[in-house]
Amino acid sequence: FKHLADLSLDMDFTVSKRWDCPHLPVESILPLAKSNSMNAAMAPFVSSNGIDIENMEGAAFFQVCIAENQRFLQVRSVSNFVRIGDDNWDFVSSIQSLTQALYKMIDYLISHPDDREHSC
Repeated sequence: FKHLADLSLDMDFTVSKRWDCPHLPVESILPLAKSNSMNAAMAPFVSSNGIDIENMEGAAFFQVCIAENQRFLQVRSVSNFVRIGDDNWDFVSSIQSLTQALYKMIDYLISHPDDREHSC
């Protein structure tokens, strides 16, 4: 298996094995996670060592924001564990968790106006 970043392809964007968000607040507001930008359940040959979540849509969002020099943060909520054939989704809990996290993020940004210049 070769990582896409290891292939010499002529593309209009930078391919990297790792992307770090340059806009994270110094103080960690929410738990941070390491994500994989592909469907790990459908690609069993993909290494998931050190990966907390899969995040296919977020990878594109991340790259577009970087390319357009737009500040951003991404808040995600987990609705299921990634396993082939496992359709045990918990949307209610994940939406409740996401709502709580967004309130926490908004409260933080309101109470730390100086951080807004450096994050999201």
